[in-house]
Amino acid sequence: MSESLSTLKSHLEELKCHFTWGLQEKDADLEELEEKLNNQLEYLNMDSRGRVHNMLAYVNHLKNDYAEAIVNLQKAEAILQEFKVLETDIKYLMTFSNYAWVHYYLNDSERSSIYIEKIHTIYTQSKDLVQSETYGEQGWALVNFCSQYYEQAKDCFEEALKANPDDPEWNTGLATVVYRLEEFRSKNCPSLKNYSFQLLERAVKLNPKDSVIKVLLALKLQQLKKHEEAMKYIKDALEPTPDLPYVLRYVAKFYRRAGMFEEAIGVLKKAVSITPTSAFLYHQLGLCYRQMLIQNNRTGSVNNRGLDTKKIKDLTEKTIFYFEMALEVKKNISACTF
Repeated sequence: MSESLSTLKSHLEELKCHFTWGLQEKDADLEELEEKLNNQLEYLNMDSRGRVHNMLAYVNHLKNDYAEAIVNLQKAEAILQEFKVLETDIKYLMTFSNYAWVHYYLNDSERSSIYIEKIHTIYTQSKDLVQSETYGEQGWALVNFCSQYYEQAKDCFEEALKANPDDPEWNTGLATVVYRLEEFRSKNCPSLKNYSFQLLERAVKLNPKDSVIKVLLALKLQQLKKHEEAMKYIKDALEPTPDLPYVLRYVAKFYRRAGMFEEAIGVLKKAVSITPTSAFLYHQLGLCYRQMLIQNNRTGSVNNRGLDTKKIKDLTEKTIFYFEMALEVKKNISACTF
């Protein structure tokens, strides 16, 4: 490597973006990740889609598809331009940093250096805000990439909020990742307990139009036995976004936990009709029918043995069918967790 390329590489390694945040290909299923990110583009606010396009550009890099990586970065840049964000604004940091790396891999050192200069200009003009911005974006990148990075993402959001405690995106990110850590009951975070409850309440106040964060709060309220309040948030989330698969999957979880299996199945079938390649949704349908089967076996009547036998046969067939569908879509079904 020539001295100039070596210098360029050292400058690139100082940037804060997907290429330097330790996102390892071995830790994620790239096809599943790409599908999830494309689904997110369907429901996220316009100003949040740029983040997804940046992550997609990094996934394109991992697949050696640099032409598509450029396309995704152009889409991210176009969103900022649509909001009339100046090129010297910190919101350009991540996109410009990823541009610099992509052009480096395309052996276009001149274009890469141009973006590095743009980044230095932003650092000079907004140095007090840079740390919060980069920590927050790193947090979302880690959350979106895979569950193994959740603990690290939590640390990033906490750092971002130190400088900007009322930022809606960073509050939503922290609440989301802490909720997920609590759900996993990871050995790495036994002290979390119900820490997410206060975080989710705050995130909902700061993001009153975010349906996803509302259903997460509803699920937490359900765990805390606050059923009426939980149902209110479910209704509030569904009213403006009745067809968003990411919302529907959590609503189905809420119904399933409440023993409302028919409602859960209806919601899951609606979500499957929108995203028919989701192994997760088929897996959840299988779980619903299995729980109905277990419930039926516990409450079956001796006087209705014939009817019970028919119902058991139907529930068993549906349970097997949806689990097989999940396996057909995704062989590694162990990844299907809520």
